[in-house]
Amino acid sequence: MSQPQYVSYGINRDCETLLHKFVQTESVRYEQFAAIWRQMNFTLVRCGLKTQTHVKEFMEDTFLTVTSFFLPPYGFQVRVGALYLLYAFYYTQTEEPKIKIRITLNQWPSVLAFHEEVKRQQHFDADYIFRKLRMEKAFLFVATPAKVVQEKNQMDAIDIESNLDRPSVLSDVFEGEPLEQLQRIHDKYQSLKCAISGSDVVDRSLDMVKEPIAEQISRVIDEHEEWRKKKRELSRKSKQGAKATYGSDEDSDSDDGDDNEASSRRKRIAEIKKRSFAGVSQVSRSRRHRQNISDSPEKSPKKKVKRGRKRKQVNFDEMDELSNQEASTADETISSVPNNDIKLNMPVLVEGENETTIKTRSKKRKQNSERGSKKVTKKNNAKKQKK
Repeated sequence: MSQPQYVSYGINRDCETLLHKFVQTESVRYEQFAAIWRQMNFTLVRCGLKTQTHVKEFMEDTFLTVTSFFLPPYGFQVRVGALYLLYAFYYTQTEEPKIKIRITLNQWPSVLAFHEEVKRQQHFDADYIFRKLRMEKAFLFVATPAKVVQEKNQMDAIDIESNLDRPSVLSDVFEGEPLEQLQRIHDKYQSLKCAISGSDVVDRSLDMVKEPIAEQISRVIDEHEEWRKKKRELSRKSKQGAKATYGSDEDSDSDDGDDNEASSRRKRIAEIKKRSFAGVSQVSRSRRHRQNISDSPEKSPKKKVKRGRKRKQVNFDEMDELSNQEASTADETISSVPNNDIKLNMPVLVEGENETTIKTRSKKRKQNSERGSKKVTKKNNAKKQKK
């Protein structure tokens, strides 16, 4: 099975080779180290990295590897060579901000002891390089040598209830003497402020801290403890409820084996389906014609369905009467017009009319037109007589 190819794959072996050659020189001068660096073409060590993330990951792994040679139990010459390596890798970075060298607080005393040994032996090139790294703040003081990241599967495995069952750290820290000492210091602080202000009442400009500070801390601790108790009780109740609903089935199934577990699961699913399909769901108005009819008529009472308005049926006899009335009104308007301007339109056929109705309608129109013409002639004659 092939090993995973990391970005910094092989850097450990290259650093070991360089330090082995540096030890063979039996010198701690920086000139010897620089010659080996150029001879092994260490300036091209990052040429194959394509992205900024690869460069960052490579430098972090490289500093972690070289720092292991910079610390005990390695000898003095190896540690000096590792210091030169840290210096060379740090100042050949072209990216900004530069990746820093991670040093834990437990490792730092041994680093300072190494620097004192360098000064005692008067190795000025190593002394200068260490001081320059400190002045440039190249060392990053951390809790762990490598970055620690919590993965998703680890986060899911965390038991929050176990943290609630543990005793609170606050109660251990502020229990008994610490609060009393804090109260005494606070009282002395208040008396000094009163002496500065020259009165029994403290000046507002000197009032930087609340007076009942110890009481306030104890009250906050009590509230925190009450909150932890409530959370613990709620988690226990939820556990008991889950055991009451599913605990009996799980205990019986575990004794019978995998087949019984599957059968109990099927039973639960069947019960859930039966509950969900017990009642008939209400359907919207647009889909009422598709609504299911329940088996038991008592459970589903009949509902009054709103019906739309009925359309009126067409009566052709009424239409005939309306058309006759319209024709008579039209003849009356024509009668008021002189004889020369009278124009008779063709009869309009309507669906459902018989020949007899059409003949009677034409006769009426003729009679009305004759009456109208007679009235017009009478009016004209009367006007002539008056003249």
